[in-house]
Amino acid sequence: MCDWWCLLGNNSDQLTAIGSIATAILVGIIGFTFLVQKKQMELMKKEMELRLRPWITMDGPRPEQIILKNGDVMAYETFQKTPLQNRPDAETVVMSIPYRNGGQLVANNLKLIFLLHKTPFDRSIFETIHEEKQILPLAPNQDHYRSFVIPYSEFRKLNDQPLYVGVSISYDTEYGRAYSGIIYKIKKGANEGIDSWFT
Repeated sequence: MCDWWCLLGNNSDQLTAIGSIATAILVGIIGFTFLVQKKQMELMKKEMELRLRPWITMDGPRPEQIILKNGDVMAYETFQKTPLQNRPDAETVVMSIPYRNGGQLVANNLKLIFLLHKTPFDRSIFETIHEEKQILPLAPNQDHYRSFVIPYSEFRKLNDQPLYVGVSISYDTEYGRAYSGIIYKIKKGANEGIDSWFT
């Protein structure tokens, strides 16, 4: 009884052709596997670079405190929950923009630019500003914030006359200077994110 391979006989051309096809398939599989592994290694390297560096993120502005006309300070939530007839006279609203180092290394040489305008602007405006505020290094998982004040009379009109706030933070990493920023439209009760960037 003859197995399937004996049907080929001694035809060397057929054997050579089959060998060539098998070799080509094997080379293709090896090449594909190599490309997949190379891509995985590149992704792993990129992920490690992102982890082993500072990574500053920011949230939108939020009201924190009310400065009353008599000089006292009240938490914004407490002020809002107070019935209108019992609510004390407010002078200003203290807003804050939280930012955080979500990376694995300390963020050093931080410089912050803060803008508050009555008209819209885009991120290109930060490129024209050279006066930056130096701020303290930010350790991994450390939170901080940038506070600013709005007159209460303006705060009450935010739905009709919104304000535009922007913050840009630059800092050193192992891979060069990095930048984070946000631009928000401040509306009473519901802020609107316009732009954000992280490099």
